[in-house]
Amino acid sequence: VLYRVGRIFAFLMGCMFLGIAAHAQSIFTTQLPILPDVTDGVPYELGMKFVPSKSGRITAIRHYKAPSDTATHIGRIWSSTGTLLASVTFAGESSSGWQQQSLTTPLNISANTTYVVSVNIASHFPFTQGGLVASIANGDLSTVADGQNGVYGGAGTFPTAAYQNSNYFRDVVFVADAGGVPTISK
Repeated sequence: VLYRVGRIFAFLMGCMFLGIAAHAQSIFTTQLPILPDVTDGVPYELGMKFVPSKSGRITAIRHYKAPSDTATHIGRIWSSTGTLLASVTFAGESSSGWQQQSLTTPLNISANTTYVVSVNIASHFPFTQGGLVASIANGDLSTVADGQNGVYGGAGTFPTAAYQNSNYFRDVVFVADAGGVPTISK
C-alpha cells in the first residue's frame, strides 16, 4: 500500500511540475514588426491590452526593442483603470529584438479581466499599423479588439491613447492556474 501511495504522490508531483513548466504562454511567438525602428523624437509608454481566459500568474514582461532605442526600459502591468500592479527594470538587453525580464514576484491575474502591459521608450519603437485590429490569441491569452488597442502615453504613465490599433509589440509570459487535481481510481 505504501508503495502504491508513493507512486501516486510522485505521479501527482510530476504532473504539477510539468503542468507549470509546459504551459508558459505569450501572445506573440514569431511575429515581428513591419517597421522595427520608427521615431517621432518623443519618449512614450507603449502598451497593449490583453485578457487571460484563465486565472494565473504573469512571470515576465516582454517587448520588441528597436535597434536605435537607448532607453533604460521599465515594463509595467496595469489594471484596465490605470492602477499599477507590477513593474520591472530590464537588464542585460541585446541591441534589438525580443527582450524578456522576469518579475521579482509573479503577479496573480484573474480570468476574463482586461490588463495592460507597457514598456517605455526614449524615442525609437517598433510599429505595425493596424496590427491589433483583430484579436490575436495564443493559448489562454488574447489581445483586446476594441478599436482602441495599441495604447500609448507619456513615458512612465498609464497609456490610454490609441493610434489605428497599432501594435508596439509588448507582451507577457503567463502561466495559467492548474485545472484541478486529477482523480485517481483503483
